[in-house]
Amino acid sequence: MAELAGTWTFRTFNPMYVIGDGTPERERVLIRGGDPQPLDLTLNMAADPVGLEGTIEWPGGGLVLNGTAGAGTSTRFDIKGTGRPETPTAGWQYDYHGDQAGVWPGAVDQHYTLLGSVIRVTPHPRSFHNGQPAGEVFSFIAVRPGPGVPWGVHGSWNYRSFYNNPTPLYFPTAPQTAHLISQEAVFKLETPTGTTLQGTIEWPGGGVLDIRPLGPPDQMVVGDKFTFEGTGRAGKASGWRCDYTGHLTRNWPKPPDANRVDQRPALVGSVIIRGKPDGEAAPVGSVYPFIAVKQSPMTLKSTAFQPYDRIPKRYTCEGENVSPPLEWEGVPNGAKSLVLIVDDPDARDPKAPERVWVHWVVYNIPPDTRSLPDNVGQARLPQGALLGLNDFDNNTKKEYDGPCPPIGRHRYFHKLYALDIKLDLRDATKPQIERAMRGHELANTELIGTYQEGDK
Repeated sequence: MAELAGTWTFRTFNPMYVIGDGTPERERVLIRGGDPQPLDLTLNMAADPVGLEGTIEWPGGGLVLNGTAGAGTSTRFDIKGTGRPETPTAGWQYDYHGDQAGVWPGAVDQHYTLLGSVIRVTPHPRSFHNGQPAGEVFSFIAVRPGPGVPWGVHGSWNYRSFYNNPTPLYFPTAPQTAHLISQEAVFKLETPTGTTLQGTIEWPGGGVLDIRPLGPPDQMVVGDKFTFEGTGRAGKASGWRCDYTGHLTRNWPKPPDANRVDQRPALVGSVIIRGKPDGEAAPVGSVYPFIAVKQSPMTLKSTAFQPYDRIPKRYTCEGENVSPPLEWEGVPNGAKSLVLIVDDPDARDPKAPERVWVHWVVYNIPPDTRSLPDNVGQARLPQGALLGLNDFDNNTKKEYDGPCPPIGRHRYFHKLYALDIKLDLRDATKPQIERAMRGHELANTELIGTYQEGDK
């Protein structure tokens, strides 16, 4: 299966923190649904032998679920979630596709888990967090909070969905304390044939596991499912052995109300520790659910701040309010221009966002450009690049205007797009540019920084 080949950002999750809270701020940026507390998912058998019905609930809202589960020993499921009439979720629809993680023999305290992906089929109205478009795709993990029937999707689950963001939160370092994310690593997969895999798993600190068959070599990949063993090389991974199984999430078709499908390939599954050196804390038999997100060939970074770190005061309204230095790689062949948009989805209050505030728009950047310097300004932009209008001064300002959050810590998304056209626009706003971009994106990447009033 050629889709498995590539480099993936791999994260294991602590099941106890999927069930409850304990997520540090640094990891909350990945949670789409279920923050600060997980959502309550209930699935029951319907009249049809393979039918499912149930609900997913959160404070102030919920969805009614109907779908089907696989027959016999299959635990695959397809579910449609619809909003209740005359409630804030009226008109909503989400579609879910997933599977139950297998029960590993020899496991210690395994939590039964559902994993898969979900797509927003209908848009949310502007009255709900300034609107949310149809076509966005997320991965999800649902963990059974207590004892129950181990095999089968029926019962009560604690549910969280996650943005498929491949930007590492920790790697190449490791999480210092066990919270929601217990490990971050890198999968490098190759597919010599349609049924075999090879490659490596790179751990923080330089440890490497080699991917080997777990069973017949020609059955490492069956359909969209995969199974393999990771064996530690001599050195920092010596003595380690882990077994992995999972599936490639669905490639969702475009819903009728969506302009496009915003999705990135993801692997979901579970891993069990089969061997470890003496002295390591995690016991043999420990099981963790995982999500691995395929990395984009295009990357964006800054020498001023790391992903998800605080943006230095110099680049904010409390400092010199100049643009940060940015560098990128991997612009695809065929690109005719680049677009850079910096915005804040947490305005005005991150606990109750009202709108996305635009701080900077640059378009028609020549495709051979590889960076923008510190304090770039109009005069130092690459030849041909144009400034769009931001949200300051009633949408009349073009220059960069940095973070200036009135309440709490906000996230600032620096988004870079490679297009197969140049945009025939002048003095354009972000919505005008996004409309003109539709159907012309070759690749995109993003860098997220944060800022709160008083940061240094």
